[in-house]
Amino acid sequence: MGAQNSDDDEPSEPPRHRYRDGTRDALVDSASTARDERPSQPAARSLSLRLRRLTGRKGWLEAKATDRSARVTVPVFDVEHDVYDPAFAERMRSLDLAQSRRDPGWAAQWLAIEDEYEERCKLARSLLGDGVEDVALHDGHVAELVVTARTLVDRGTDLLARAPWIRHVHVTNYSETGQSLFMNPTLRGIQSLGLRAQALVDDDIDALVRSPHVDGLRWLDLAENLLTIRSFEAIATCPALVHLEYLGLEGNTSPSPVDATGTDPLDGAVVSTTRTPAGRALEELAGEIKWLHAPARYPHSYPPSPLDVAKSP
Repeated sequence: MGAQNSDDDEPSEPPRHRYRDGTRDALVDSASTARDERPSQPAARSLSLRLRRLTGRKGWLEAKATDRSARVTVPVFDVEHDVYDPAFAERMRSLDLAQSRRDPGWAAQWLAIEDEYEERCKLARSLLGDGVEDVALHDGHVAELVVTARTLVDRGTDLLARAPWIRHVHVTNYSETGQSLFMNPTLRGIQSLGLRAQALVDDDIDALVRSPHVDGLRWLDLAENLLTIRSFEAIATCPALVHLEYLGLEGNTSPSPVDATGTDPLDGAVVSTTRTPAGRALEELAGEIKWLHAPARYPHSYPPSPLDVAKSP
């Protein structure tokens, strides 16, 4: 028999978002710099218990009781506490597995959970507030977000803190903020970003590649905009975007330089079949470019899922 957790045990910490500077976790140090004002160990432990009782299901707090200080980490995970359910998450994982195996019974599994899925998405949208147009769940967590540009600029850090498993953000109404969107530090916590059909022009991409906050991007959708080869060259030669694995460029003013793809008749894998002249010219300019070619590690899904790419190391 394992030891029972006592009331003094610390709550387990949820996964942290990929913020390099840790700005998403608000650290509140309750210790005074004066030694005689520092709380004793019993006092710090008492603080930990009071905080946990006060927050209940609406938050997550960690208080470390030491003889010097009580440090409290206070992100507010109210959305996850209300939306996530382990049993429902297991049903979602079972559905994902059935789909990946091409099990003909996956459709029936989806119909069995569809209503509950929609209700949980509706609840998440209401908790996240105005400007959040849609959400999607993965493994029971809020994993994808459709949000207006103004909301992302004004409340992005708060949204990603309240739903810390978000891995893909699709932005709408880009004209609300224009190029100032790319100067928003919230982008540092995002690996997968969608800007499809936002009337972006080459000057907007110039602002994107100058941003100090985009070096974490692995998946970027710029399809159905007004971009030319000038934008493609700017992205190809941008050091901050060297880790991009997928770049959606179809439907722009200039034809997409990305390889044409086809399906291998032997195993159904998606493979690059034809290199484009524009793609060859870009690699002559910038060297090998990952996003020009169908990635071998996503053989049955192209474009690859933004959630899969966002999980990449």
